[in-house]
Amino acid sequence: MNGSKPSWRAQNAARVAALIASLSALVTLASALTPPWPGRLALAQRLLDPAGQSVARGIVLATCVGLLLLALGLARRQRRAWRLAVGLLLVAVVFGLFKGPDEEMAFQIAVLIAFWAWRREFYAIADPAGPRQALQTAALSVAAIYGYGLGAIYVHATIAHAHAGFGTALLEVTGGLIGFDTQSPPTRFSADLAITLATATTALALVVVYLAFRSAGSGVNRDPADRADARRMVAAAAGDTVAYFALRRDKAYFFNTRRSAMLSYRAVNGIALVSCDPLGDPADFDELLGEFVYHCRVNSWRVVAMGVAEHNIDAWRRIGLRTLYIGDEAIVYPAQFSLEGRAIRKVRQSVHRLERAGFSTRPVRARDLSPDEWRHIDEVSEQWRGGRPERGFSMTMDDMADPEHGDAWFMLGHDGSGRIAGFAHFVPVPVTADLSLSTPRRRPDTPNGFMEYLMVETFAWAEAQGIERVSLNFAAFGELLRSEEDLRASLRLARFTVRYFDRHIQMERLHEFNRKFHPQWLPRHLAYERLADIPAAALVMLSMEGLVGWPPPLDRIWLWLLSQPAATAHD
Repeated sequence: MNGSKPSWRAQNAARVAALIASLSALVTLASALTPPWPGRLALAQRLLDPAGQSVARGIVLATCVGLLLLALGLARRQRRAWRLAVGLLLVAVVFGLFKGPDEEMAFQIAVLIAFWAWRREFYAIADPAGPRQALQTAALSVAAIYGYGLGAIYVHATIAHAHAGFGTALLEVTGGLIGFDTQSPPTRFSADLAITLATATTALALVVVYLAFRSAGSGVNRDPADRADARRMVAAAAGDTVAYFALRRDKAYFFNTRRSAMLSYRAVNGIALVSCDPLGDPADFDELLGEFVYHCRVNSWRVVAMGVAEHNIDAWRRIGLRTLYIGDEAIVYPAQFSLEGRAIRKVRQSVHRLERAGFSTRPVRARDLSPDEWRHIDEVSEQWRGGRPERGFSMTMDDMADPEHGDAWFMLGHDGSGRIAGFAHFVPVPVTADLSLSTPRRRPDTPNGFMEYLMVETFAWAEAQGIERVSLNFAAFGELLRSEEDLRASLRLARFTVRYFDRHIQMERLHEFNRKFHPQWLPRHLAYERLADIPAAALVMLSMEGLVGWPPPLDRIWLWLLSQPAATAHD
């Protein structure tokens, strides 16, 4: 696939199919729950007894629910979802005859024809292990639900000094799975039990469908040849301040056919999150991006690229993606940085306060750190994380101690006793030998202003070394937060929302930290396929970057999702 913008059919056929399948399900659902209209054909009704018609109506209802649950898989072009949807439509048409041929049946046949005509648009694979996991989950959960229902009935019977036969109890639980109270007359307990069981069954159905049709993760790249090519392209990315982060161990690599360009990414929960700009030969970026988008569609992934530089926006747009400003990268030029002036007095005061308290700094390459210094660095990291797992994705390294990254720099901060109180880890910017901040950390008992002190000392050292640029943290929505103008209502609402959620994700505080050093702001953008992808992408981004603190159980679930293997087989 080249880098040209895809056709309307390639972009929209799957979504339209999902829409008409859902519409067909809703129309059929309404038909199945209502009596036949006057004048409808009733041949099947005359041939079948009422019981047969009731069974047929129930089966048609089940197919409608199934079609609605398949809508997301259809929208993702999954072949597995298409096959099941076609089967459900056929069942609905056949059993619709028992209810009576009608206008809705004609609509279903039209939908079937459309599905068959667009069959080549459904080529995406889902997680190969999904059906097996879905069946296992369903079997264990149904057993647990039956156990709960039977146990509740026997406990209630014991308390009420009543008799509960096994057959009657089993029938009551079975009816409760679909919200039907079999007790006559119904009691408060039987009604509550039916609601509880039906709720559990609905939740189970959603989980089973999710497992059966979820997208596989991308996994991580462990191919030595791919790793070598990635290092080669990173080393040639002159002046790219985020290129080095493509070497994180938790990323996958995608190369174009000629292996002249590459992307680093990670696919989680149906979102292929690209970090950094394309690397390699710029003349092949269009080809690379076009092939990557097709690769993502085959794997049921939505494409979202974060941190796109302005000069690469057009390449993403040419393949049909939209772009949105999401923030700025802060660049400090050490030769121009100064502590003089009223605007930076708070930073100056922090620096002088820590110097008087006996704090000092020491720059050292990663490969020159002693085992004792590594031990203290690990201690600082453990205290900083507070027991939470390592996070980060776009501008943070995940393996600072790996000998492969021996050229990285640490600016160590020592307190008055000589203990390492914190550090700032910088990775090299390819070719130019500039620096890009990866990981700033400190002990909880360090004074306020410690990180400002560490940055100022870094700028002074960098100027002496002839280093021209130091890239700091990415600041989300910085342009919006910095604006002093009277914004229109929509932007005022956006700024209010950002500041409201800042208590959880610290966007404004990070921006204000960068702003203290009066950096140059380089805009960064988000590339995405549809507006509907942004909420899911935001959840993935915030979780992977560690900008939100989830409760420990959710953290464990998230790490489990990240550990899921890549798709290995086609449907």
